Amino acid sequence: MEHSLDTQIAVNRDTVAEVHDGEAIIVNMSTFDYVELDRVGTAMWHALLEGGTLNAAVDILLARFETDRATLETDITVFVDQLTAVGLVDAAPAPERNDAAPPAPTTAVDLYLELLIRMVGGFTIRDEADNGRGIFPYHVGNRVQGRDMPGEALSMIGLIRLNNVRALAERALIEGVAGDFVETGVWRGGTTILMRGILAAHQVTDRKVWVVDSFEGLPAPDVEQFPLDAMWPAQQGYLKVTLDEVRANFDSLQLLDDQVVFLKGWFSETLPTAPIEQIALLRLDGDMYESTMDTLNNLYAKVSPGGYVIIDDYNLESCRVAVDEFRETHGITSPLQVIDWAGVWWQVPNV
Repeated sequence: MEHSLDTQIAVNRDTVAEVHDGEAIIVNMSTFDYVELDRVGTAMWHALLEGGTLNAAVDILLARFETDRATLETDITVFVDQLTAVGLVDAAPAPERNDAAPPAPTTAVDLYLELLIRMVGGFTIRDEADNGRGIFPYHVGNRVQGRDMPGEALSMIGLIRLNNVRALAERALIEGVAGDFVETGVWRGGTTILMRGILAAHQVTDRKVWVVDSFEGLPAPDVEQFPLDAMWPAQQGYLKVTLDEVRANFDSLQLLDDQVVFLKGWFSETLPTAPIEQIALLRLDGDMYESTMDTLNNLYAKVSPGGYVIIDDYNLESCRVAVDEFRETHGITSPLQVIDWAGVWWQVPNV
């Protein structure tokens, strides 16, 4: 694709950019495609936002960098091609077409849920120090992709996977898929807090959010029966968050009410008799082979036709093998949709 220098550039309404220490990561929240930019790329991104056209961006960059116009014109054109290819910006000839559709308005629901995602994901704070709880210091690229282990944030799954939860939860509501929202393995509760916020934002009062966890960390691995779980130590202090802490996190965002149901205990003990009737959205974040298989064996049959199943940690062999074996055993052929480096999802077929 080639753009003239008077091409007008507009940021796609689904685009979110995060900048830290002069480097940016830009995400399309509709497709979950993203690009990571070094300092030069970030400077070009800001120049495009400021200038609005390729020509204006080149003028801005020439004032800031010692280079020639021809080189900048080539570089900025290639850069815009890359951004438009993944839907991060829209490029249109100038003057703008008269029949161009106006951007969709930002609603109060959008503003609330975008803020809630940023809050539970830790984007309104900086975990520069681990405060004795985190493992890796804050870096926006890692946080967007859910690659760090935050000291203060309520979720460690990152911006891309949080937005995937929102997208599929809202899709389930729009499509009228029957059932509740469930997450097995909640850590500090951030994702289930988001689920409850989605119901609140859309004024849904006839569905529940099930917060399913041992609240004791991961179970001691049964290596003899599940050898793939040998990678997991017997105790993980960082992963242990008490029920009282998670309840307090819900309460701090005014989302603790009778639509939130806590199910405490090891999955092998609680899920076989869990009083969950129908599920519209099931999210698994149990890490281990045993925990993943316990969830699928006991809850998958309760996912309504047209419902959604999200798997976190599919990058881990212990989780991936459990999912693949379950799908093969039960003849599940719905394609796995990739969210990012760690997450996948599929839709249960309508029958």
